Amino acid sequence: MFKSILPLDIEYHISSRNNKALFSSKADHLRHYNEYIVNLQHNVGLSIYRSIPLVRLPPPIKIADSFQDVVEKRCSRRDFHAHNIQLDELSTLLSLAAGYKQSDSRRKYTPSSGGFNEVEVFIIVLHVEELSPGIYYYNAMQHALHCVVHGDFSEWVRQDLFYQEDWAKASVIFILAAQLDRLRKKYQHRAYRLCLLDVGHSAQNLYMGASALNLKVCEVLGYIESEIEQVLGIDGIDTPTFSTVVVGK
Repeated sequence: MFKSILPLDIEYHISSRNNKALFSSKADHLRHYNEYIVNLQHNVGLSIYRSIPLVRLPPPIKIADSFQDVVEKRCSRRDFHAHNIQLDELSTLLSLAAGYKQSDSRRKYTPSSGGFNEVEVFIIVLHVEELSPGIYYYNAMQHALHCVVHGDFSEWVRQDLFYQEDWAKASVIFILAAQLDRLRKKYQHRAYRLCLLDVGHSAQNLYMGASALNLKVCEVLGYIESEIEQVLGIDGIDTPTFSTVVVGK
């Protein structure tokens, strides 16, 4: 069909499209609801961090602004000044990005493909009140953090992680990852496309939350995946990172 080698983005786009031949009967679709697939929905969170002690977070702030006001304030900013944000502000952003609803503990604030809740959030803490600098994993079920590595990572952020130095003056950097392997068991070739959408929902909630809290925010894809994946101890294949969102003052 194609006479030349396709650009990678076009090849991905074509390869992740649904093919009618894959759904030739109702039985083919019903396999999505077998016991094995359904149980995968409940296997949330990354188990490799569960042995690390929890750092409890305060309750999220209740947003008082109207949706219209928040949307009007939403914009990307790059002028960070290494100022601290409050711990309850961080708690609010984490809750909106990947946390479970206070009104319904079975559901998150973001939609997810098949209810798999495969998006995982890590944070690089640079300037947050009452929280030591370091890299943390967000435990959504507990609304708490596991500290993966303690330490000041501002120079690493400046020199190694990003293509630009601006982001080292942020307060916190959100790393958005996903359990692609878990989603792939249900959606197969479609999984990567779905992960991109689900991570986008989390990124947008971070934008909305930061705007409501009068914090500066910017999504950044100009980062070195292997740098952060090595620090986090994830392989970048079954659990890849997809984006970063930088927040501060």
